[in-house]
Amino acid sequence: MNTIIMSANLNLNNATETATTFGHNLVDEIQHLGHEFINNAVGISIPIINSLANTDINIPTKLDTINYYRVNKDNTILIMCELPGVAKKSCSLNYNNGMLKISGHTSYDNEWENICDRKYYLEINVGIIVKDNISAVYDNGVLKITLVKSVGLSNDSIVEIN
Repeated sequence: MNTIIMSANLNLNNATETATTFGHNLVDEIQHLGHEFINNAVGISIPIINSLANTDINIPTKLDTINYYRVNKDNTILIMCELPGVAKKSCSLNYNNGMLKISGHTSYDNEWENICDRKYYLEINVGIIVKDNISAVYDNGVLKITLVKSVGLSNDSIVEIN
């Protein structure tokens, strides 16, 4: 009897983890589609407004979405983000009320600037975590973030990237 109950609990835990991962991926994909929609709508509409109204509104710089991978393990969340061409000093990571905000900017000082200028931004809902246990390591365009989940109040935090 105990074996059956343990097996049922294990299956329930696996189902819960799968559903949670699916939910996070779905929310992230919807957010990505929203960013793409806004970037495309603004990119199309501003030139039309400029020509019809005889104005010169600048087209805002497009924010590139960060490719990332997320794994939830017990009380830990592992996130790996791709930030190609971004120097460590141009990368930032902030945690505020359950949201992890990641941004970065490529910087070139010559003719490459017009070709390769990219601004990256991503928000990920990670829930309540222990702000003192956030660690981040950046190496060769890859940002690896480790978070520890917590039950309790959240604190805002700017995270130092190693």
